[in-house]
Amino acid sequence: MGRRTLIEKRFGEGHPRAKLCARDVEMARCLHDEGRTDRAVATRLGVSKWCIARICRFERRAMG
Repeated sequence: MGRRTLIEKRFGEGHPRAKLCARDVEMARCLHDEGRTDRAVATRLGVSKWCIARICRFERRAMG
């Protein structure tokens, strides 16, 4: 059939594989800034500690 010529890049919660909404990302960063561990924040939000670590280092969701 037809081939897509326009590649649409999605960031943040608009991405189909996003696990957290923008509000959760902001909450994760705030909790981390308050001194909570990555593991504690991850458990609270239901994601891996690696996900939280990358968000808090702005390696992920830097735009959102």
